Amino acid sequence: MYWDKKRKGKGALLPEYISANYLKPFIPEKLHASLLEPINYKTKKGEISEGIDAVLLADICDVYVKADENGALKNNPHIAQNAYKLILG
Repeated sequence: MYWDKKRKGKGALLPEYISANYLKPFIPEKLHASLLEPINYKTKKGEISEGIDAVLLADICDVYVKADENGALKNNPHIAQNAYKLILG
């Protein structure tokens, strides 16, 4: 779905790492809005790219932890475990 929208240039896109349908119920409205407004920055090569504010990392990790707690990551529990480690860090 993410790549279909990206190819067609349709709709506002969440970053790929949080665009899965099974994560949607766990993304708070405020985080969703923040992720739709990327920050432009210049890479080491001098190219313009997009990123997110680093303060959102804990909130993104929390989405994965909550998704796992609710059974949405049953095939990938290591993702939530790693997200939890980042929150603790």
